[in-house]
Amino acid sequence: MAIIDHGKIVALDAPATLIRSLGIEQRLVFTLPPGQAAPPLAHLPQVSRVERSGDRLTVYGHDDRFVNAVVYVLEDAAVPFLDLRTEQPNLEDVFLALTGREMRE
Repeated sequence: MAIIDHGKIVALDAPATLIRSLGIEQRLVFTLPPGQAAPPLAHLPQVSRVERSGDRLTVYGHDDRFVNAVVYVLEDAAVPFLDLRTEQPNLEDVFLALTGREMRE
């Protein structure tokens, strides 16, 4: 796979290798009940940042125990959460990291 930016090849490799090579983080996305405070997650060594948009939290991190660590903190703090899903890095993330722009259709 080639990633081309302004007519120049900026990366050339197998898709899985491109994704791994950039160390792009996985994401854990879930919804908190309205008005629910989020427990402190940014202190976890597996977590690089936490973003909140309304009741939706997106936690960015790495490590094989990333998801377990976050869920453990939520459970330990008795924080209910809904619609939990993990998002793995993809080629769009690679393109954005290499070019600083979103892909055009």
